[in-house]
Amino acid sequence: MTGTKSVTGIMSDFMVKGESFTAFDVTKELRADGQDARHYKVKSDVHRVFLNGGMSPFGYTRTLVTLDLGNDDADAFVYHDQTVDPYNYPLAKKQTVGVPVADGDNTDAGDDEDAEPDVVATVKVVTENRVQIPKKVLQKLDTSKQVLKSYDISCNGRDYYGRFPESDGRVRITAADIPVGTKLNLKIENNTVHISPA
Repeated sequence: MTGTKSVTGIMSDFMVKGESFTAFDVTKELRADGQDARHYKVKSDVHRVFLNGGMSPFGYTRTLVTLDLGNDDADAFVYHDQTVDPYNYPLAKKQTVGVPVADGDNTDAGDDEDAEPDVVATVKVVTENRVQIPKKVLQKLDTSKQVLKSYDISCNGRDYYGRFPESDGRVRITAADIPVGTKLNLKIENNTVHISPA
């Protein structure tokens, strides 16, 4: 016998209780209900509900958060009440701000001199398709407009809102569709770091 719970019903339960959740939390609830829930489909359904405004009446938004999964990290949307810090989600990788260390070694020395005038840095995509945004770029943003000390990033047509710095002060995103070693230009427009092919 299959269960009776639905994706929207489980989401509503989370939101009525004011709990933060991911699409995988919805998948786990469906499986616990005895259903053969495929995560890729559940994830798509949860995204669709959000994009169609189904969470707005509950005052919910979503933030892309790096989750600490033990031996690995993964980025996932955490759906949360707008008044709640998404990094309070139990698996969220805890972030700290302003730890003074040197910038990473993924920037190319000298590239800034030859770059277009509005390019503030050039970086390479590193292991596991990660893009590291150096502190020197983040320092060019108007920090008075930050939300919860987070930064807005736009990369290759995808928006990463509310990204928190790592413990070393840099911001990291994962861009699975951009090969390792690709050079990228970083520009700042409308207080957002825009990332595009160099």
